[in-house]
Amino acid sequence: MRLCLTCGYVDEHRDCPVVSAPRTPEEKVQRVQRALVEIDRTLFAIKMSKDPPDRTTLMTLLAAEGQLQRFPSKDLTDFGQKRAYNLVETALRDRRREVEDALGESGSGLSESFAFARRAIELAFRIAGARLDATELDASQLSRLALYPVGVARNRGVGIATICSEIEAKLDETRDLDARVRDWGSRNLPALLTSKEPVELPEKHQSGGFRMLGAIVGRGPASRRAAAVTQFKLLGDQFRERLYLLAANPILLRRASNVSQAEEAWRKHTSGAGAALWERIRKSETDVLAFFLGPIADLAARFDDAIAELARKPRGTARHALRPFEALDAEDWDVMGRAYFLIYDAIEGGGSSDAVVWEPVVRAIVELDPAGHVDEIARRKVHGDVRSRWLKNRGHQ
Repeated sequence: MRLCLTCGYVDEHRDCPVVSAPRTPEEKVQRVQRALVEIDRTLFAIKMSKDPPDRTTLMTLLAAEGQLQRFPSKDLTDFGQKRAYNLVETALRDRRREVEDALGESGSGLSESFAFARRAIELAFRIAGARLDATELDASQLSRLALYPVGVARNRGVGIATICSEIEAKLDETRDLDARVRDWGSRNLPALLTSKEPVELPEKHQSGGFRMLGAIVGRGPASRRAAAVTQFKLLGDQFRERLYLLAANPILLRRASNVSQAEEAWRKHTSGAGAALWERIRKSETDVLAFFLGPIADLAARFDDAIAELARKPRGTARHALRPFEALDAEDWDVMGRAYFLIYDAIEGGGSSDAVVWEPVVRAIVELDPAGHVDEIARRKVHGDVRSRWLKNRGHQ
């Protein structure tokens, strides 16, 4: 099979852990030279074969031409290397034309079908992978929130759009919490997010002037202070759940968006003239699909199911999931709260190129990989980044 089940590309690897991309000029030269050796072996094998050329022969040559196009001669460093490249390129082109002439009608249009099917397989695999990402994300932790549970998230198999819709409803319900948190001032934000008592009591929450809490102990109505502290802690509980919903939302929406983008790319590829070409390939040129995917029974009728099965193979049974609400520690809540209000500050100030971006922050803190772990390196990075930006913009811890 020529389709990589890790990165989803045919006959190449893009950002793929299976094959690392060349980083240095020397590595690029080596990559091109390996391709030339492989293509030269292909040409030799075809030349020495006693069997007459067939459609598979032509597809093998078309695949070799595609490989050469991906590894251009500009990566080579001296004249001798480039001359060798040109010789292989010319021999490959001449041999492909000879085979096309020999095949006649049976090879007519194969070049077009080959390129179209190759891209169709990549796009179909992308759709299958995006759908798996969307349907297999374990969002059940949302249903376990004490104050604002997302009930539909407890049912496995429920559509991601349905979960996102209920999250949006909860976010609308809790929108007033933002203003109430700001009323307590930014100095109280770390305490609010970590379930501690406020550092200072704003004027609207006490009688008299603005005073540090330490200065009002034993002064004024104790009941008013106690009520303010109780209100503060309840607000912290409510706001943490709002932050959790705000964190989950882009994680889910990204998956829904990936499905939409993949489906749109497929529609563009198979619309207009592409519709007739794809129908022709499915009905009478399944050998093209089999060239890329290998022998699959009844491939024409089972193409979508076959691609879905291939997309599932490298995943196993483990799923990405949302980190449990109670598993987030005080540092995580502190960082998410600061990030949220830094973004608010940037919006209020007309936007900033130095603003915190919410999605990378919450993915590093709230999203679990299939092994049930957070990316600890990414988590620590966003912790440090958000805190340094907070000091820069707010000027205090």
